[in-house]
Amino acid sequence: MPNVADLFLDKTANDKLHLYTAVRQASPGVYTVRALDAEYGDYGVTRLRSLVHLISTDLATVEPNMAAFVDANGDVAVDDRLPAAEVYFQYLISDSLAMQAMAYMLHHPAGTIEEFSQSVYLSTMTVIRRLKPLVDYLNEQYGIRINVRQLTFVGSEPLVRYMIFNLLVDVGLCSAKDYAVRYPELLPVVDRLGHYFNANAGPIVIKERLLVVLGVGLERARHGFAVEDTTIPDLWFRLPEKQMIADVFAARHIPNIEAEVAFAGFALFSGPVVLATSDRIHSLVCARLAQEADPWAKLTDELAETLANKMGGEPTHERWTVLLANTYLMLIPIFYFQQPLPVLFPLIRMQLTPNNRHYQELRRSIRAFWEKVARRKDCYWLHHTVDQLTNLLTYLFWPAYRAHYTTHHLRVSLRMGLSYHLQQPVRNLLEHIPLVDMIPYNPADPPDLLIVSAPRYVPKDWHGHVYHFGLASASSDTQQLQELINQAYGEKNAVD
Repeated sequence: MPNVADLFLDKTANDKLHLYTAVRQASPGVYTVRALDAEYGDYGVTRLRSLVHLISTDLATVEPNMAAFVDANGDVAVDDRLPAAEVYFQYLISDSLAMQAMAYMLHHPAGTIEEFSQSVYLSTMTVIRRLKPLVDYLNEQYGIRINVRQLTFVGSEPLVRYMIFNLLVDVGLCSAKDYAVRYPELLPVVDRLGHYFNANAGPIVIKERLLVVLGVGLERARHGFAVEDTTIPDLWFRLPEKQMIADVFAARHIPNIEAEVAFAGFALFSGPVVLATSDRIHSLVCARLAQEADPWAKLTDELAETLANKMGGEPTHERWTVLLANTYLMLIPIFYFQQPLPVLFPLIRMQLTPNNRHYQELRRSIRAFWEKVARRKDCYWLHHTVDQLTNLLTYLFWPAYRAHYTTHHLRVSLRMGLSYHLQQPVRNLLEHIPLVDMIPYNPADPPDLLIVSAPRYVPKDWHGHVYHFGLASASSDTQQLQELINQAYGEKNAVD
């Protein structure tokens, strides 16, 4: 399976990313191109010289006030002030042809491949060729086709939107600012909905996610890409905001309001979005689980019993109920679509998933459970999605399976995407390093270390330690993060 870079970056961009990642890890100093070629000899001197100049041009855009990456002699200057590899990765993704095409498809529904090709100064055949990896991936994995000539998504509208929300948004395609300007009437609803999610995620992260989900849905409905299915599972939990959304859609004369509002709730609340028992969404889900109000609640309870037996008992109540709430919210879209979900997690580098005996034992137990469920009446389709479901849930339950709790002390704040899978590599690492405390970001009482998944989440007045961890991060990045934590802890104790 390809990773995010394979789908969105061409060969030159991939080479730039790999070279910059390697150089960024080098000891501070000035390196000639020949010295870099001797160390990273996969490119050749001529190609490497070209790559470092391209990287230098990119970095001038990413960090306009930064000292030149390539000096007047053509040598490369490496120091700790260089942007993190994750920052450069997200820049390359946002600037890629595939990403520009996706943005064009979202915002120009009547556009054509010829018009888009002219806008990026490339031939039509070049654009088609360079989009092929992403087009093939979406079609083969999820049955979502891209009509390349008309540059439109072809497939089930709920599935297309779910792909946009849970794949493209997480790699930076959609901007909440665009939808805030186009649909200002969504802002009061978003402010209210934000209170159902974890405050530690930060209002910027939550508002961005909610605005994009509602804004994309409203925009696609206005352009004739309607949701018409009346069997969408209800995830509104009888919240008053449901009527507020319905009023917004009615004011915009959106057809099929009932189906559109149902899908909006489904998109807002499905997936592993519960981060702690203090989340209001957590209590809403737990009420459903306690009542076994639907088939997904019953399956969640069955899986919980299986895993508790496997672990020899339940972990701490707080952790356990969060995991079960996320399980419930993950099962609903899987059982609704009855196929693998177009979500980001399968594209995250496999280095993030442990490959040891205990992890594999947990994975086998979860897979055996779902294979048994797949033999039930009306669940045969599960055989085709059991791999993804097993991987998602194994990754979810792994920290609880490995250890119930740890004592911490260092003050660390996370400002990352509102996804359990995106945050879990960092949370999992922090939970098992002594002397670490995860706290909400508060400018009046700043933490010792800030961890972000995108550059925009770093406050403008932030001068402390910051670490970028996101879509391109792998196991080596967690090692660097641990070193930074040790450094921050040492400095804090030196001050105290």
